Amino acid sequence: MIWWVIILFAAGATLITVEFVVPGGICGTAGALLIIVSAVMGCYHYPEYWLPILMLEFLGTICSVLLGMFLLPRSPFGKLLMLGNTQKAEEGWVNETGNTDLVGKSGTVVTPLRPAGTVEFGTERLQAVSEGAFIESGAVVRVIEVHGNRIVVEQVEQTQANANA
Repeated sequence: MIWWVIILFAAGATLITVEFVVPGGICGTAGALLIIVSAVMGCYHYPEYWLPILMLEFLGTICSVLLGMFLLPRSPFGKLLMLGNTQKAEEGWVNETGNTDLVGKSGTVVTPLRPAGTVEFGTERLQAVSEGAFIESGAVVRVIEVHGNRIVVEQVEQTQANANA
C-alpha cells in the first residue's frame, strides 16, 4: 500500500511542476487532488505516522512549486511572458527630463490647485501641483521643483511671510 501513496504523491508533484510550464489549471488541479488522495491514503493506512506523512507531503509540494518557478522562466511559454531586451539611454530610450528652466519662475493660477491644476506662465499654460496646500485661482505661485512632467509650485505670499519670520 505504501507504494500507491508514493506513486500518487510523485504523480501529483509532477503535475504541479508541469502546471508552471503548461498553463491552464488542469495539471495543477489534478496534481493537488492526487497529493490530497495520497495524504489521505497514507494517514488512513498508517495512522501512527500521520505527522511525518503530512510534513513530507507538504515539503514535497513546496519543492515541486519551487521547481516549477525555476522552470517557468526557461520554458517557451515563460520566455513569451518576459521582455528579452533592455531600454538603454544610448539607444534613444530616455525618460522625460523636464524643463528645469521653470524653477524660480512665477505664474498665475488659472484653475484652483487642489492640489493639482493649471498655472499660466506668461502665455504658456501648464499642469502643476501645489506642495500640499490648496491654492485658489488668481493667486501668484512660484515653481520650486520640476521632475519630468511634474511641476511643483508654492504660493508666493507664503514664501514672503516665511522670509520675514
